[in-house]
Amino acid sequence: MYLILNQNYVEKKQNQYLSEIAQVHQNVDDNLTKEPKKEEIKIDFEALQAENSDIIAWLQIPDTTIDYAVVKGEDNDYYLHHNAMKEENYAGAIFVDYRHEKPFEDHHTIIYGHNVKHGTMFAPLESFQEETFFQNHPYFYLYTPKANYKVEIFAFYTTTATSDAYDLSMVDKSSLFQKWANDSMYQRSIDFQEEDKIVTLSTCSYERNNQPSELRHVLKGILRVIE
Repeated sequence: MYLILNQNYVEKKQNQYLSEIAQVHQNVDDNLTKEPKKEEIKIDFEALQAENSDIIAWLQIPDTTIDYAVVKGEDNDYYLHHNAMKEENYAGAIFVDYRHEKPFEDHHTIIYGHNVKHGTMFAPLESFQEETFFQNHPYFYLYTPKANYKVEIFAFYTTTATSDAYDLSMVDKSSLFQKWANDSMYQRSIDFQEEDKIVTLSTCSYERNNQPSELRHVLKGILRVIE
């Protein structure tokens, strides 16, 4: 009985946190059925960063509950156990790999989030395992204080935790991008350019005996600036 009550309590606290931070953030479009125009994007980063200066972006994926602040900490551990308001929370936050000196300006930026059993954080990434969902959702959206992006999705697959390097400066990027596209469960034609910048969303997979393991679901896309 205690475990059930405790689980209900932490889920209530998580929902309360999501409600509170949503009051600071204004949705661009409830369904994101079309690409938002630049003037329609209303993310109050000044207010968000007043709550937590680690907030560097906002992430939205159409037709999912992924509509979250993105943070960057001093390591990759803190935000596994704290939300974007720096409150201790088992669901953690959506966070960028701390080793990125210039997130979204680097050739490859990795964003992590828990695959939470009750469906929050990056749990909805599992929807991309369905071919119809993958094909009908070619973009997600990423907003920063400097620029707003439509991210063109080109790959979704399951891999091991260390297979994607966060630093691509010493490799043939075009060949690596094409390899990732070939690894995808479903194919989408993409014309890769050397200057393209990639974003990877990464979360735990429960494919092995319905338990966490070294496997990760990854969703990859190319940053396209919304003019």
